[in-house]
Order: sequence, then structure tokens, then C-alpha cells
Amino acid sequence: MDILYIHTVILQPIMLPSDADNGILAAMPPGYCSAGVHLLPHPGLNAPERCRVVFDAPHVGRVVLTYRRMQNQRFRNHFWIACHAAQVGPDEPLGLVVAE
Repeated sequence: MDILYIHTVILQPIMLPSDADNGILAAMPPGYCSAGVHLLPHPGLNAPERCRVVFDAPHVGRVVLTYRRMQNQRFRNHFWIACHAAQVGPDEPLGLVVAE
């Protein structure tokens, strides 16, 4: 008789400090936050700690999203997480990635 082992990974939410200023991030739909990640560089060791992406959100207008590079403590891989969103003027170019 074969024994099947099932390995499950429990995903825990990433908690930002309660005093963190995240702007209008709560008003952003999750699909737009994740779409901006595709414009960012690979989140490896050579990537900057923070990057910004400018895009149009239908119900909010032109938005700049700030992403922070994080590291998974268990598997040691890096990933981007949205940490701040703010409205910008229409003169800001779209898709601009600025390393901070």
C-alpha cells in the first residue's frame, strides 16, 4: 500500500504597522495592485527596496503605486508588495517606474 503525503503551506497575511500611511491603497481594487507588479523589475537581491508605478485606475484616476520589496522568511525568496497609493496629476507619464 502506497502512502501519499500531502504538504500544505499556510499563507499568512502580511501585516503593515498600524500607523503606516498607505494613502488611498484601501480604495484600489486588488487587480490593479497586482497588475502594476508586472512593470517592476525582478525582486532579486539587486532590485531596489522601493519602486513606483504610475497608471490609470477607472474609478480613482491617475494613481502612483509604491511597492516595497519583501523577503519570505521561510523560503528566502523576494517579492513585491503594494504599500502606498496616491493620486497624481494628468501630466505624470504612465508606466513610469522610479526606483527609490
